[in-house]
Amino acid sequence: MPELSPVYTELRDGFLAVSPETNHMAPTDDLPHVYGAVIDIGFEALFTVAAFADGTTSVYNSTGGGAAALGTLPEAAMMSRAMLRALEAEVSGFKPVDSTPLPAFGRVRFTVLTYEGRLGIEVDGTPLLEGKHSLSKPFAAVMSIMDLARKLTSARN
Repeated sequence: MPELSPVYTELRDGFLAVSPETNHMAPTDDLPHVYGAVIDIGFEALFTVAAFADGTTSVYNSTGGGAAALGTLPEAAMMSRAMLRALEAEVSGFKPVDSTPLPAFGRVRFTVLTYEGRLGIEVDGTPLLEGKHSLSKPFAAVMSIMDLARKLTSARN
């Protein structure tokens, strides 16, 4: 596990603590249970994608770099909403969680924030990437969000 930037851990903890009341999020027809998700990806580096029903979308890596406020971009907001809807469709397969450790190399941890509580699951990355897992659709949206963040970061530099 690479050394984690204090900025990264603070941001991740903040995303996991977002409550629907604070951000004025309420159940909708397309998201009756899910109001947010924090997805930790342990591939060549450790990345976290956070997305919420209010449009807030951010991507950060374990060294503290990242892209905040992506949700202000219509394309990112659309990708985030699609990801949340895909997670909503799979929410019955998640289990309640009290802790959210970071995933091991090659694994992905999905933490879904619902009005009923925090749910999670950790899965192997290979079936996700191959499209052979029930969470491949939301994972594809996560990867699209990360790709957009990379493009925006590259354009700024």
